[in-house]
Amino acid sequence: MRRSEEGLPIPKIVVGLLWLNFVFLWGRVYHITTFKDVTDSLAYLANLLTVYGLLVAIWVIHNIRIYRHKGPRLRAKWIGFSNTHDSLNQQINRTIDVEKEQEIIVDVIHAEKFFRGAEEPVNEPVLTTSSRIR
Repeated sequence: MRRSEEGLPIPKIVVGLLWLNFVFLWGRVYHITTFKDVTDSLAYLANLLTVYGLLVAIWVIHNIRIYRHKGPRLRAKWIGFSNTHDSLNQQINRTIDVEKEQEIIVDVIHAEKFFRGAEEPVNEPVLTTSSRIR
């Protein structure tokens, strides 16, 4: 058992005092709580659960209506991508078809982005002190 410099286990004393405070306060709650307080809190919880259940039911009905209107999703939404530069005007080089690849790795080398598949080997140029991006 590790002790502080004074020889007393200070953390254990603090935790013990906190537990005593917890028991004392719950004793106070027990003595000052009336039957009306208990019924009010149960009614509050019942109302809260009812409102939550209604919100979930409305959300599920909303999703069912969307499904009936649009039908099932058979594939992921297609997002066209044919740019040669990104939003920062950096060159984009693709060695794979980004629309068909499951996993894409983006390497940024000398302010150019290289899109490659996860199975493709890494062919990074050797960076010297003068060619590193700062």
